[in-house]
Amino acid sequence: MRPIAVLALAGLARLFALPACPTEAEDRALKWAIETQQAKRPFLDELLSRIELKPGMTMLDIGAGTGQLSYLVAERLGGTGAVIATEIDPALVGYISKEAERRGLKNLRAVLVQKEGLDKFYFKQSCDLIVLFDVFHFINDRTNYFRGLLGALKPGGKVVIVSEETDGIPFFEGDVADWNGLISDIQHELPRTAFGTRLRRPLLKVLRAKQGVDERGRAAVIYQMNRLLQSRLFDQFVRGTELDPELAFDVKERAYATWIFRHLPENLPHHHSKDPLDRDTHLWSMLNKLLLIQRYRRRLTNAPPAPYLSSAESILERFDPGQFVMERAGYRMDSREPMAPFYRVRIFSKP
Repeated sequence: MRPIAVLALAGLARLFALPACPTEAEDRALKWAIETQQAKRPFLDELLSRIELKPGMTMLDIGAGTGQLSYLVAERLGGTGAVIATEIDPALVGYISKEAERRGLKNLRAVLVQKEGLDKFYFKQSCDLIVLFDVFHFINDRTNYFRGLLGALKPGGKVVIVSEETDGIPFFEGDVADWNGLISDIQHELPRTAFGTRLRRPLLKVLRAKQGVDERGRAAVIYQMNRLLQSRLFDQFVRGTELDPELAFDVKERAYATWIFRHLPENLPHHHSKDPLDRDTHLWSMLNKLLLIQRYRRRLTNAPPAPYLSSAESILERFDPGQFVMERAGYRMDSREPMAPFYRVRIFSKP
């Protein structure tokens, strides 16, 4: 999970510093974080289906957020072993501790660690499994961090890193499996709908071509689809404070779209127009791509991980920065698999 200190308005600390009613600000931010991370439950279930949990094992959940993964693992261990949830935010550590007590999870404890570098706490641990969900990209000096973390892992123990692969956002021609069908669908978009005005209208010349869609025509379609990724297309599908429930997302797409939407700057618990997040449109791109996929799904390739990570796949075949960092830190890669949409799961072991 991503620490709130990174995502929620560049940190809960800033929220807590508000002079007007700080307790309400704390409660609002925590409620936002809990609901947002709970939306990713389908990802957690899939992740656990790929991890072998054994009674009595010890798991370290680094950057546990509001503890959603930690609760599931502690429950599945049936009261055996130990789950240690670490966080850099005291509010989150307090929440996880209270929630573990409420749920009767005696094998779960939360620990506060330092914000930068590898906390000394980790050097005292001996774990079978270490999980970092949405945390890898926020670690500075990763090679030394994970080299130091080796000491917290038993021989043969596993490190599981789940991270977004946002480099693979744009559409490519290879993402389209049925060009005739896609063109037909775009032709039949109603003029005043979101896809009619944003996609059909700028492609009218291509759509009217009697000889069918040639190479230049296909390039024009892909160009317009990618152009939409940088727009506020998603604004057309917002109903109140949530995304339209009628959108044809699958379960994981819905979970991830909800997570993205709640992380847009204007949806954060406290928002300043000058916040740097305003300039970060990669969230728009991911949300817009999900909208395009759900609309034209039957015309796109269904070979995983495309069309979610099509470009990233070819890049990773040549060079995977995450793998390079971990191997340089002394780990061995066991597997690297997509977890659609937009995620990749890497599992490493201690030799």
